[in-house]
Amino acid sequence: SADPDYTVGLKGKRISDGQFFITNMERGRWSPGRVATTVKNTATQDGRVCNIRMAQDPGQAGKQQAAFYMTYLAGWPLNIVPVAGSGDKEARARPAAAQAEFGFINIVRGDWNEEFFNEVCSFPASRHDDITDALSDLIDELSNHSTFSYDNVM
Repeated sequence: SADPDYTVGLKGKRISDGQFFITNMERGRWSPGRVATTVKNTATQDGRVCNIRMAQDPGQAGKQQAAFYMTYLAGWPLNIVPVAGSGDKEARARPAAAQAEFGFINIVRGDWNEEFFNEVCSFPASRHDDITDALSDLIDELSNHSTFSYDNVM
């Protein structure tokens, strides 16, 4: 389309007092090959101590993509999580919104901040919701499902 979705990756952590820090964002409209290269380059820059979580789309294509990244990112702590089949995007965003409302989400200053705030502050009316989806997944992972230690980054 004339206005396709973005691929978005957020880097963040939760520290022992419960505060979340969003430390970086990668965002672009890339071919599948460029997405893979960006993921690998980002993982390399972050180092093997940085845990990686990826959402797996339903169906055979999602399984193939998961298998590709398991091989492509061998040696990194990788958690591929199947996308939940229930709950709309607004419902999935509510826990992150609550954390933000109570001041528990901190954003590190960076050249990506304007894009980040423009989208998440206008959700659900924003033209795109890819950053909001990534934020919802990050907060969910660090709050509820993570086997990663609190002070490890993601």
